[in-house]
Amino acid sequence: MSTHRKYRDHDQDLYSRRRATSTRSPSNVGSGHRDKSLGGSQVGKVGVNIRLKTSLSKWGTRRATPQSTPQQCGLLVLQVTSDPNAEYQLQNVRGDLGFEVGTVLDQVQPEGLAGPSDEKQITDEKKFAPEVEASGAKIGGVGGQRTRQYSEKRPEWSFHASSWEDNEGEFRQLRWYLKDQKHGTGSIFHRKISIFAELYFDDPDPTSFGVNVKIEGKLKSRRAELKRRLFCFAPNTPINSKTIKTHFPPSPRPIDRHVPKLIAQVRQMNRDALPEVIEERKDIPD
Repeated sequence: MSTHRKYRDHDQDLYSRRRATSTRSPSNVGSGHRDKSLGGSQVGKVGVNIRLKTSLSKWGTRRATPQSTPQQCGLLVLQVTSDPNAEYQLQNVRGDLGFEVGTVLDQVQPEGLAGPSDEKQITDEKKFAPEVEASGAKIGGVGGQRTRQYSEKRPEWSFHASSWEDNEGEFRQLRWYLKDQKHGTGSIFHRKISIFAELYFDDPDPTSFGVNVKIEGKLKSRRAELKRRLFCFAPNTPINSKTIKTHFPPSPRPIDRHVPKLIAQVRQMNRDALPEVIEERKDIPD
């Protein structure tokens, strides 16, 4: 399935219908439930940000394994957003969230998302010049060329997210990667992508935690990317460091039942924002 119509017209129609039928939840009202920016960066003149959805995230106790004792745990709902820019379109963006010592990152969902596949015809040409060896000397022969044509099928865009070990061997890093390889017009980057992350705390009464955010990317236009690198306009911002307040209840409260519900909610949020999602799996090709 391949289409070259612009995403923008489709999205505006989709969002207008959603705004007309949606109702605002009372839980989103008030300073305690505002989304919290964890950090952002400029790629060219396109701003990319990752936010904590405070109104959806849950705080309480959970066992990391069936045999372990309950720990304080945050079920975090994160959202990757970018500011659309008609002049500067993104090719790919990579984000790295590093959580502070005393925390352990466990489950991350979704591990992979992909859009519809786009088939591209590729021509591979190889030139060669045979050599003839005579009396210890090499003489070049008449050159030739081999041409091979084949088709390559890849998703128009792909997204990956997973937990990684830090320098101390602990899983405290959340890495995500979004790539747009659609041929023709359109971009995936002006849509929101939601992530579920499970974060455990060693401290029995954590009031806050630190997070470092690094975001870097590449522009779709080779000319714009070269200009960005040569003239360094709006360079990638250095690592952002933030301290985020937790919202644990006064007494221990198990939150196990919220895990499948939040994962399902994040999945639905992605399908609402990305109606052409056709795959959800870990081993999606880049």
